[in-house]
Amino acid sequence: MAGVISNRVGAIHPYRFVTSILSRLLDEHKGRFELATNTPCTSISHTSSDSFYILATPNGTVRAPHIVHATNAWASHLLPSFHEKIFAIRATMSAQRPGVSLSPSSLDGKRSWIFYDAHKAYDYLTQLPDGEHELMFGGGLGAVGDAVLDEIGTSDDSSVNRNIVAHLSGALPTLFGERNWGKEAIPSEDSQWLPGRVKATWTGLVGISADEIPWVGRVPSKLADRTAPKRADNVNLASPGEWICAGYTGEG
Repeated sequence: MAGVISNRVGAIHPYRFVTSILSRLLDEHKGRFELATNTPCTSISHTSSDSFYILATPNGTVRAPHIVHATNAWASHLLPSFHEKIFAIRATMSAQRPGVSLSPSSLDGKRSWIFYDAHKAYDYLTQLPDGEHELMFGGGLGAVGDAVLDEIGTSDDSSVNRNIVAHLSGALPTLFGERNWGKEAIPSEDSQWLPGRVKATWTGLVGISADEIPWVGRVPSKLADRTAPKRADNVNLASPGEWICAGYTGEG
């Protein structure tokens, strides 16, 4: 059996959203807001007499009364107790040229699709509204059998699973129908990409919550495995602590 459910949804470009917020904060709060790129936090500590955490980095230490853990699949690096609560799954994504016979209304940048099959996993598709109207097609976890086990718990997003790439590279004409897809698109003369449907494939880590419910809020001291600094007497704010926003299980 097959069927389609259509409804209105929302979409956002996460990278542009986050970078625009950071850019605005840098402009409006010069001297107070600092963005330290390529500067991982390697450890967290504090002294019993201090009101601040001490965060060690390769470029020196940072002192702060509050810490927000937004490292998602890497949360257990600084919160070891989250090792089995939030874990990584390597997700695969691709950028593909649409077939020449797809209707213009399907390529206006306002549509997205989810393709379910007999497995629990699914494939997902969205598109870019300009340029070659690339189809951004990801998933493949439910289509490769036991090969999916190689993606669970891995932290290496520098390579791809060839079985999953093979599925993503060949599925779109079948999903849309050969007649609806038509011939493969020919890149423009000034294109920097090689000919062919698939322009690029890559992977990224998704933070999976063990119960598929995200972790949002203050981290209890028991899970942080360290007590929080005491609150300064002259500060009328929330007590110092660690906070987390992670484990959205792909539903960003």
